[in-house]
Amino acid sequence: MLRHLQIARWTSHSQYIHLQIARWTSHSQYIHLQIARWTSHSQYIHLQIARWTSHSQYIHLQIARWTSHSQYIHLQIARWTSHSQYIHLQIARWTSHSQYIHLQIARWTSHSQYIHLQIARWTSHSQYIHLQIARWTSHSQYIHLQIARWTSHSQYIHLQIARWTSHSQYIHLQIARWTSHSQYIHLQIARWTSHSQYIHLQIARWTSHSQYIHLQIARWTSHSQYIHLQIARWTSHSQDIHLQIARWTSHSQYIHLQIARWTSHSQYIHLQIARWTSHSQDIHLQIARWTSHSQYIHLQIARWTSHSQYIHLQIVSTFISR
Repeated sequence: MLRHLQIARWTSHSQYIHLQIARWTSHSQYIHLQIARWTSHSQYIHLQIARWTSHSQYIHLQIARWTSHSQYIHLQIARWTSHSQYIHLQIARWTSHSQYIHLQIARWTSHSQYIHLQIARWTSHSQYIHLQIARWTSHSQYIHLQIARWTSHSQYIHLQIARWTSHSQYIHLQIARWTSHSQYIHLQIARWTSHSQYIHLQIARWTSHSQYIHLQIARWTSHSQYIHLQIARWTSHSQDIHLQIARWTSHSQYIHLQIARWTSHSQYIHLQIARWTSHSQDIHLQIARWTSHSQYIHLQIARWTSHSQYIHLQIVSTFISR
């Protein structure tokens, strides 16, 4: 057994035309309602369609709005569904202006186990293209957020991705930026993690210019027992290669610092290593320099120690002429 009802209204004014159609159906299993409105003004055309359905298992609602102005076109679609297991909502907006095109899609889902939200924005201007995607998820165990931005200008391309996760045990954040200019390429990645036991931060920067390549990596870790920092810089110029590594560690018992510099020029190679340690009993410093020229090789080692009882300095210099 079913019941069906349809109502149509049509109006013509001096300024616009309006049409409305309503359909209503009741089955033994479900109820369905559809309403359509169509309006034509002197300036724009507007269409709206709404569908509403109630099944024994779920409820569904869809609304579509379409508008055409003298300046732009706009379309919006909304879908809402409620199942016995989850709720889902999707909204899509599409706009075309004389200057740009814009699209936004939002999806929201609530399951018995988690909540999920995704938003996508896409814009095309006369000057650039931009895309942004955001995903947010909340599980019974953790929360996750990811945002991606992609932009293409007439001059450069840029991409940024951010991931943020909160588990019951730790928090993690990662940000990646990638940029390509007409002159250079740049990449930066940052990772930040907080565990119940320690905090860790790592940042990597990579840049390629028309003249040189540069890489820098920084790691910072704080454990319940010590703090550690390491920075590495690597640069390749058209003339030389340079590498520097710095390690700094603070334990409950001592502090340690090590710096290594390595340089390769077209004319020579140079290496310098410095170690500095402060114990509860003494301070120790060691510096080693090694240089290889086209004419000679030189090695110098200096050790400096300050104990509670004495001070000691030793310098060893070796020179080999070619």
